[in-house]
Amino acid sequence: MLLLTVLGTCLPFCTLAFTENLWYYVVTQAIAGAFAATFAITFAYIADTVEVNARAPAYGLALATFGLSFCIGPVTGSVLSERYPETPRFVFMGTVLLTAIDLLYIVYVLPETCGEHREERMGLAFPHSPAPFKLRDAYSGLRRGVRQVRSRVEDAWLGLSAGAGDVAHSLPTRMGLVLGDAVAILLSTPLLRRVSEIVFLYYCGVWALVSTLMVYVTRQLGFTTVMVGQLMSAYGLCTMISEGVLVRIMVPLFGEPFCAVLGLAGFALQCVIIAFADRPFVMYLSMVGALFANLFYPSISALISRTVSPAQQGEALGALNGIKSLCEGVGPLVFGTLMTASENTAMPGAPYLVAAAAAAVAGWHALDLPKLVEADLERQKRAESTSAEKQSLLRDGEASFVESDSDSDGEDPEGGSGGSPSRPYSSSGNFSPQPATVTLTLALTLNPPQP
Repeated sequence: MLLLTVLGTCLPFCTLAFTENLWYYVVTQAIAGAFAATFAITFAYIADTVEVNARAPAYGLALATFGLSFCIGPVTGSVLSERYPETPRFVFMGTVLLTAIDLLYIVYVLPETCGEHREERMGLAFPHSPAPFKLRDAYSGLRRGVRQVRSRVEDAWLGLSAGAGDVAHSLPTRMGLVLGDAVAILLSTPLLRRVSEIVFLYYCGVWALVSTLMVYVTRQLGFTTVMVGQLMSAYGLCTMISEGVLVRIMVPLFGEPFCAVLGLAGFALQCVIIAFADRPFVMYLSMVGALFANLFYPSISALISRTVSPAQQGEALGALNGIKSLCEGVGPLVFGTLMTASENTAMPGAPYLVAAAAAAVAGWHALDLPKLVEADLERQKRAESTSAEKQSLLRDGEASFVESDSDSDGEDPEGGSGGSPSRPYSSSGNFSPQPATVTLTLALTLNPPQP
């Protein structure tokens, strides 16, 4: 899955290395939305391989690498585009090269973490560590993968040719079921419902900032291409410091809910500073808020992985990533319109004040997270206790039934062996319930059959 998401996410930028037609970029960017799950899969991978208490720092380290790439990428791209203006595709050829290296690393180095495939992945052998692999196994595994893909494509084409109407009718139903499962997960507990609201409000503001900031600083503050690259690299440095250092210190010290609230407050401060910036250097002051804003997502991800069962962690994180993708469409549309409307007014930074207000509302909702986390953990303990009690009753019932049955085997059916009769009656002739009957009755009482 990580291979597909990385390839799909990088595809739009790789397309620009081979064409200057922006329509190809628009189409591939729309397709890339279906693969926007790289961080969700990465965090699920971390949840599979890292202990619970160390997950928040691990999430922070993963996002710190994103900050490092944001330090290097924008400034490198701006310098290359300025130095080689006659070959604008040169920058995107570098994107193709980096994407190819990333895909090769995923295929040949990164080990599988799912069950029986933990030690063997796509025909590649990993004897003791992720690094060693056999070239022959890699080549044969790649050939098998190509054959499987070709076979599935042929089957899909035959299915479409044979019954295009049935496929067109069933596809929306299946997509609806998948969407319904994601919504059901987010609505399953009060904690997940509250986290969903917070993530939606926060990422609407984030995408407002991401989608409009470069246009805003260029038009309102006179930033050049190189200055924009330097600003983006400065934000990337903040991300790297925050995710790599602050998360490791503050989350274990103060807990995930507090750090999530602090991250929302930092993002609101960042947006307010940007909204009132009237000189280029003021934009760099907003990095104070950006340092703390980057605490939010690692804290929320660690909170979810701690409170959700291991079997549902990937689904829950994927559903939250779906909310982020939804905000990726809603945020630029709404805040781009607001920026156009306020561009020539006395307050051109008004969209960022709206984003700050959204973050403030999210922070207000996040104040209830400690109480909701405690209630959710208590609910899980009660469910585990009830389940253990049911299993204990059923085991006792089975043992009593086996013991009663073995006693019956040693007696004469007519009671002539000298032993007590095997029927469930007492010496006074009244009915005496056996242990198995009592246990099964209690089990049915605790877990009545559904109609």
